[in-house]
Amino acid sequence: MYYREPYMSKKLPEIERSTPEASSPPQRKNDASRAQQTPKGGSPDDSTQKNDKSEPSPPFGASIESDPETNTRLLNNLSGLYSKTRHAIHVSDLTLCMRQAAFRKLNPKPVTELDLGYYLAGNGHHTVLESLHDAEREVERTWEQVHAHFDLLDRVPTEIKTTRDFSRRIHGHWIRQLAYYCVIENTNIGKLIVLFLFPRRRTNKDSNPNMIETYTITFRDLETIRHELLERRDVLSKALEARDPGLAPGVKDDQDCKWLCRNCAYRAECEAIQK
Repeated sequence: MYYREPYMSKKLPEIERSTPEASSPPQRKNDASRAQQTPKGGSPDDSTQKNDKSEPSPPFGASIESDPETNTRLLNNLSGLYSKTRHAIHVSDLTLCMRQAAFRKLNPKPVTELDLGYYLAGNGHHTVLESLHDAEREVERTWEQVHAHFDLLDRVPTEIKTTRDFSRRIHGHWIRQLAYYCVIENTNIGKLIVLFLFPRRRTNKDSNPNMIETYTITFRDLETIRHELLERRDVLSKALEARDPGLAPGVKDDQDCKWLCRNCAYRAECEAIQK
């Protein structure tokens, strides 16, 4: 899956309205001032048109019209591709918001057009990077009723991530996902490839402008990771069996994943559980 940090709207401040007594009526320009603004031999509209920075006309006098039929067909096909409900438990269900994963399996909702755009872009980036790497691609594993999907298997699990985050930090849920993959593949070493979509947008003068960074991650205690993986699997399984997403933990207080709450389709239901 491909995730992003969605835009969070802010409440606009209330506008202070003045009373009729405090406000003065707008002053009208006299004929002389209007005459100065009117180009010689023309009208005020002529001046406005000369300063207009509108889009230039298309070449060859081409007529451009929207094509809603094709647009709808593409979106419907994309929705069918990315909206399939996964009833089995996957590693990604256990590394992000487990409550959201439970909601999605028990009460699936249509994916938004914005989500489709992000999924499509992320899939494109992954496909290109996978094709450039001399390794086994799109490897699936099942271990202890947990399904895993490695982007690459280069002797060890290799995960590809794309990010718009200017801080360029390595997110904790990336490491947890790779750790679970290593448990399933029974190796203590994994690899991480990160594609920074805006590498030149620096947050400070020392920021690294590299577009791609690659890392080797070593896990020293696979047994502890294995125990956590099975424990989280059991928690999500119980929530699904009881058909109660409230039995699975949310991420409202998780500094690494709380951004998922901003545009979550189940935010209202989740907040009702927390009350």
